[in-house]
Amino acid sequence: MSRIGFGMWSLAQCLYMNAHFKRTYASIFAGAAGFIYVGVAVLPLTLQWLIDHYGHKGGKTCFGALIWNCMLGGVLLRPTSKSERLSEHADTPLAQLDMSKKKSLKDKYLLCFSSIFSHRKFGVLIVFGMVAMYVYSSWAIFLVKLGESKGFSTQQAVYLSTMGGIGGMVGSGAGQALFHFSKINAYTCCLLPSLATGITVLLSIFSDTFVVLCALTFGTGFTQGVQYAGLNGIIPLLVCSYHLSGGLPSSSVAEGIVYQLGGSISGCIQDHDGSPDMVFVVCAVVSLTVAPVSLLWILDEPSIRQCYVEEE
Repeated sequence: MSRIGFGMWSLAQCLYMNAHFKRTYASIFAGAAGFIYVGVAVLPLTLQWLIDHYGHKGGKTCFGALIWNCMLGGVLLRPTSKSERLSEHADTPLAQLDMSKKKSLKDKYLLCFSSIFSHRKFGVLIVFGMVAMYVYSSWAIFLVKLGESKGFSTQQAVYLSTMGGIGGMVGSGAGQALFHFSKINAYTCCLLPSLATGITVLLSIFSDTFVVLCALTFGTGFTQGVQYAGLNGIIPLLVCSYHLSGGLPSSSVAEGIVYQLGGSISGCIQDHDGSPDMVFVVCAVVSLTVAPVSLLWILDEPSIRQCYVEEE
């Protein structure tokens, strides 16, 4: 049930940012992505402190009460104004608008899926995003377990999550800088982060020194922060504005499904192997496998052609 809530939360965040920051969505999302890793850095420490002081049941109860405070953010959100909706296509040249095509059935009734078929590179992006989410979920869930398997206490192992979260925040900032200087592409948001993530995750398995493991965890968080910000922020470069409103939910749903399955699959791997090391091996292999595939994904298309004028 809690996962359903987190999934709806993530989807609403993407749609709201797209509604209010259509022209600057990429840089806005890259900046907002950094706050996701604030949770990775702070929440494990907070939850461990609550459990130590109030027990497992009391700590989880207090933790859930803290999450309720996020409802205040939802109350403060406001819908877009009519002027913002009307100005969405104000800067789009008429030459880029294809008015000759009629809406197909999939555009009328399956807008979320039609964005994948209408913009093929967006479908490739979703696959990369699903792989990245699997690696992230498995890495984040079993990071403390990895530290405990190395002989560190639970209190020490929790700090690995803190280092990973800090690295993710810094990486998200780097991703925002890449958008600002127009340096984001398939290589900077997929190839290089996938290679670096695979290497740092693999090295973490063989590290028995706490300081070195913290440094590797920071590096993994950094590369995942760059990749998460890049893969999600680059969506407006691959999808026209008509299909963007449906593409964002499909991307979030795909990542949410993998987030749920990733933890279950990794849990089965740990149960079978008896150690989180194999979970990290699988994450490293997946990341290193995706890296060369991204060489085929070259963002050399001209400006996105608008499929339809959005109806008011």
